[in-house]
Amino acid sequence: MFNLQQGATVTESTLTEIAAHPRCRIGSNITIENGASIYLDPQFKYLEIADGVAISRGAHLEVNRDGTLIIGKNVTIGRNSTIATMCSITIGDGVGIANHVSLRDHNHRENRIELVQGKGRTP
Repeated sequence: MFNLQQGATVTESTLTEIAAHPRCRIGSNITIENGASIYLDPQFKYLEIADGVAISRGAHLEVNRDGTLIIGKNVTIGRNSTIATMCSITIGDGVGIANHVSLRDHNHRENRIELVQGKGRTP
């Protein structure tokens, strides 16, 4: 088991530690520049980083409780970009994400049916 804190810088050893986790799949030929970080909530669902991914300096990946993040082959994530999920984000093969981009599938609250106001109402 690993314990990465939010903002922890990714190194070769932390990537190896992440790859050993049963809910992670880390491919080969991945480039992660100094200053990139990954936050994995203890209750995250799944993280996959496929072959040939390049994560630039200052980029931040965040997989929150119940979140799934899948990054396809040969993806480039630009400097100081953030990808944060509470549900699910999938980035297809060959995608280039520019510098300073923020991708999120939430607005800081969980988006599950049991948390939606008025659930169970009939139309």
